[in-house]
Order: sequence, then structure tokens, then C-alpha cells
Amino acid sequence: MKARLIIERSTAIKAPSLIAVLAYSKKVQQALAQPGMVERFFPNPEEAPLIKAIRDTEAKMWTIERDNDKFAEMMKKIENQPNNFVLKRIESTLQDSDTKKIYFGEEIIENLAIMNEEERSAFILMEKLWPMSVKNHIVWSESKSKEESSGGDFFEEVTPELGIFGTLFGNIANGEVERNAQLGHWLKTKMANDNEGGIATGHSAYDSAFLVD
Repeated sequence: MKARLIIERSTAIKAPSLIAVLAYSKKVQQALAQPGMVERFFPNPEEAPLIKAIRDTEAKMWTIERDNDKFAEMMKKIENQPNNFVLKRIESTLQDSDTKKIYFGEEIIENLAIMNEEERSAFILMEKLWPMSVKNHIVWSESKSKEESSGGDFFEEVTPELGIFGTLFGNIANGEVERNAQLGHWLKTKMANDNEGGIATGHSAYDSAFLVD
């Protein structure tokens, strides 16, 4: 943290800056999902279509650290439909010793039942998205045979995830933007029935898009 403070106070170009890191954190995303927050930055009536476009990309998020009526209400919803939620640890609270950073389904109920308010404040509850799945092949490393991953049949239902790489270069002091552009992308694909999706953890693989009209 001290090193980060020195960097932020310097005249060096930060990639990314602390402001950018905070902007895409789960806690800030949760705040922006609240009614009126996006509208605060786009107050003009003609910007209504842009607001809707932004809202359409958002997943619902809830804070769960307080023992109150809202938490009790959310627990009832989770207990009724646990597979519609994801419990994810907030990035800034991650420690090297953490073995579990995200919970799905019944795991959410089991863990929230034993967490106190302070422990719950390190997590955020999110709506689980159900993306489109397609049939495709995944080529695993030698340590993960196709028999282990898909019961001997390597042609399975998979879910692709597209990530867009962009660059934003400007002056934080005066808000001037020198360059804001999309410069590339990556595509990773995981088994459709697998909740986890990390490449480093062996749950997904790099992919390439096959574009058609």
C-alpha cells in the first residue's frame, strides 16, 4: 500500500491509476447499479438511450454486511433459489491465504450462515448470469485429459466469454482525454456446466472467434 501511495503521488504515468482500479471494483459497480447513480453522470434527457445501454450491461448486486430486514429478505430469496446468485469476495480484501474467493448455489447458504457482519463485509452478492452456450471442442493440457473433463466425449456444451482491451490516456487533474480506444480482444471458453472460469486454474481455455454474417 505504501508503494502504491508513492506511485500515485508521483508524476509517473500510472497503468492503471488508483482511480481506474477503484472504478472497476465490485464495490463501485454495486454503487453504480443503484437507482439514479448512472443518471447522475448523464443528466441530459437526450442521453436516456445511453443510460439504458449501460443499465442493460449491469448485473444486480447487493450488500450483505448488516444484520437487518434487508439481509433477512435476501437470505429468503437465496434459500428459495440459490443457483440464481453468486457470492464473491471483494478484490481489495483478498489475501494470499484465501483458498476460496467465490461461492455458488448451496455453498452461499452454508457460508453466510456462519459469517458475522465483519466477515460478510468482505463479500458482495451478485445476480448469476446465464449466458448462451454452444457446442465446441476444448483442448486441455496433458494434465487434464478429456476423460477427466468431459466423460470421454470432447465435443461438449461450452460457454465463451469475450473480453475487450481498451486504452484510456488523459490528465486526471483537468479531465482532458488524449486517447480512448478499443485496441484488441480475447476470448476464453469454459464448460457450460462449470461455475468456475479461470484459465490459470484450468477451468477454461483460450479461444478464437469464428465470425459469420
